[in-house]
Amino acid sequence: MAEDLLDDKMLKRLLALILLYQFGALAIIGVWTWGTWNQNESTVLWVPQSVLCWALLGAVAGVLHRLANYPRLTAAERAELFLWSLVKPFVGTAFGGIIFLLTSAGVLLLKSDATITNAQLLCAIAFIAAFSDRFSLGVIEKLTKTELSLQSRGRARERQASQAEAGKAVS
Repeated sequence: MAEDLLDDKMLKRLLALILLYQFGALAIIGVWTWGTWNQNESTVLWVPQSVLCWALLGAVAGVLHRLANYPRLTAAERAELFLWSLVKPFVGTAFGGIIFLLTSAGVLLLKSDATITNAQLLCAIAFIAAFSDRFSLGVIEKLTKTELSLQSRGRARERQASQAEAGKAVS
């Protein structure tokens, strides 16, 4: 029983560390935004800073939302939660950037044409992509399946065309 208490104390310390880490990420957003206020939109790897800020904010919100379930989790789920909480801001920000790039490139169509001029919509998409791993992974998986399907159809057409040419050559 003493070991359980020690483990629980250690988990509570880890929880406090994770919360500090997440609030540190929010501080980075604040400093970054304050430092670049009223300047031209800067980009990182073709992703606007505002999109990355909203993605990071979405990732931190996702962590805090998941931490709200902390009392109901098993010990194994708690240990997993701490590791997830450490990497989520990085992974979520990357997902937000990737979904932004796919959306702005027109691969993910939200309306009939591929042009999205509303920057707030793109920031909201980045927030949702970073907040929800399932959303981002679902989009990427769907895209991958579609691309693989298109590639296999293209290869099948090429085979049919080469077989048709071979049939004409024999005749």
